[in-house]
Amino acid sequence: MPHDYPEGSFRVTAREYTKGTELSTRVLDTLQLTPHPCGTICKLASADSFTVYSGEWGEYYASVWELHFTPADEGESRCVNSQLYLMQGWSR
Repeated sequence: MPHDYPEGSFRVTAREYTKGTELSTRVLDTLQLTPHPCGTICKLASADSFTVYSGEWGEYYASVWELHFTPADEGESRCVNSQLYLMQGWSR
């Protein structure tokens, strides 16, 4: 975790890029992120991989994944990083 970050917690959100609808994962709501010092911000503590169940089977769509930080003193949560991904649909 960066040295200038206070104590707090991280969470991941994921949504379809153009419509803003949340992606269906069965994991993100319970995913625990453990902060680590020295160069890496977070390590997935509860799952190394998981399936996203959104989108039409075989069709591609854009998604945005964001890492949010909430200070332990109950300050306001903020997005500290985001990444766009090209996803392939799973639902039939």
